[in-house]
Amino acid sequence: MKLTITGIIYIDGCIPFIGTAIDLTGRNLDVIFNKTLKDQQQIALLDTIEATGKMMTSTHHGQRPAFAINSMRTLRRETVGSVRRQLKAAERR
Repeated sequence: MKLTITGIIYIDGCIPFIGTAIDLTGRNLDVIFNKTLKDQQQIALLDTIEATGKMMTSTHHGQRPAFAINSMRTLRRETVGSVRRQLKAAERR
């Protein structure tokens, strides 16, 4: 299963591979990052990534379904500044 994640809402500080994200449709999605991903710590809150994995029941998310990421690639890196610039450009149109 392949998903595009457009932002990370939350990453647990104690368990950094557990979090919540937003998918391409704008819906919240519980996620579990593979601890062995070498680029895992480089994921920023506003990054867009394409992730491949499977849905599973997560004990870390109160037995709710979560997307367990096996592999991913970064599609776009964003910062708060770049998002603000995009919003201002859209307002001018």
